[in-house]
Amino acid sequence: MIELQREGEPHLPTYLLKVNGQVISKAIGIGEKLPEEFVIESKQSNKLLTNCSFSELLPNVHKIVLSDGYYIEPVNIGIEIYTEEQDKQLIGLRITPVMGEWIFPFTPLTFLEEVESVVQNRFAQVRIIKEENWVFTLILLFAENDSDTIIKSTIRDSTESLREILDQAITACLERSKGKSLATYFSFPEEIKAACEQYLLYFGEFLRDVGNQRIS
Repeated sequence: MIELQREGEPHLPTYLLKVNGQVISKAIGIGEKLPEEFVIESKQSNKLLTNCSFSELLPNVHKIVLSDGYYIEPVNIGIEIYTEEQDKQLIGLRITPVMGEWIFPFTPLTFLEEVESVVQNRFAQVRIIKEENWVFTLILLFAENDSDTIIKSTIRDSTESLREILDQAITACLERSKGKSLATYFSFPEEIKAACEQYLLYFGEFLRDVGNQRIS
């Protein structure tokens, strides 16, 4: 059973999200306004939650972020659970390219744009969220229509669909880049590595914007 407990000061209360009596997340509210999201604190708490069915989710808890995700080349995956109006539940898979290990002859932004295209053209049941402050991130939303389904089952099925989407996006990007790319590898000192990699990514986007698809 999933429940929400409120404690602390009335104007700045703490909300405890519990599964079977165990606290899996804490978040601060403002007066009667509930927190925007709850972040799960451990793998064990992840397991407690994802062994529940969607019917057990609380309609007033709109977003739950699991404590850890996983990796599918070339992106890190974060897992989020959404409850929308009319008790509609969705699994959100947040994909973020791994910049420091990017070895493809196309930019991360080009790849994310192709992911969007694949979803729009071939996976009409999947929704996309683009957050304004996270340029290199997409959230793909997979709906669950059967409220009796166990959450971890939908996460597993959504992951399989995501693998197919990523594979199709990579294949399309590679096809377009054939004969049009030059791979060059750099090794930067650790103290400046992050800044240099970010510069190269932005420089690659600049080249693309002016009509040159090559990146460094």
